[in-house]
Amino acid sequence: AYNRRKAWNDPTNLRLEGIGRRLFEYTHRFTRTSQEEEEDYSTYYKAITGAGTAFDSNKLRTLRELPDHLVLVVRVEESSTHWMEPGDLDVSRLTESNNVDRILSGENGYALLFADGEIWILSDQLPFANLRKFLTIASAERNDREKLLAPYRTLP
Repeated sequence: AYNRRKAWNDPTNLRLEGIGRRLFEYTHRFTRTSQEEEEDYSTYYKAITGAGTAFDSNKLRTLRELPDHLVLVVRVEESSTHWMEPGDLDVSRLTESNNVDRILSGENGYALLFADGEIWILSDQLPFANLRKFLTIASAERNDREKLLAPYRTLP
């Protein structure tokens, strides 16, 4: 019933937001947004996009072609992105900023989804420079998450 020819926030598509919210609901207790309804519909998970990532628009790849250790999705600590709205994180934003760890790491640390389907929660003590090595395909192929990230793994 979703009309792909219309914008995500077109009234014909927004009538589905309640159904999707129940399917993808995630209560984020650290948000600083003051409007409760916006929090209810916000997504805190975003794909890593841009040059050299799994979602590089110049070179699309299948999951089988990606290194297992590549980070595909991260949790952000603050979001005003509606769960239906496109709202990914460009890798250049994550690699050029000095305080990007504050965007991704909260009280519970970092939450990541890797290309092999592994979901890890990592301590907020993880140096962001270590995590940065797993955001692009080339860098993930050269690095070992067991060596650089696993020592900071808190869950599962």
